[in-house]
Amino acid sequence: MFTYSVANSRVGRLAGRAWRLVGRWRRWRYERSLLAAMTGAELKDVGISRADAHEELRRSFWSRRP
Repeated sequence: MFTYSVANSRVGRLAGRAWRLVGRWRRWRYERSLLAAMTGAELKDVGISRADAHEELRRSFWSRRP
């Protein structure tokens, strides 16, 4: 007979949080790759300066966004 323990639920919650975090990092990496490929005109269209784009691209992938 299988009993569901508190430890199993904690491990499951931790694994779920880790999976979501990895997904978020992957999404940020993808968004940053798009940002890096934008031309000056495209950046201007979305209201981002080249300096702002470079600042974002220099950030480490694990840093949180403000």
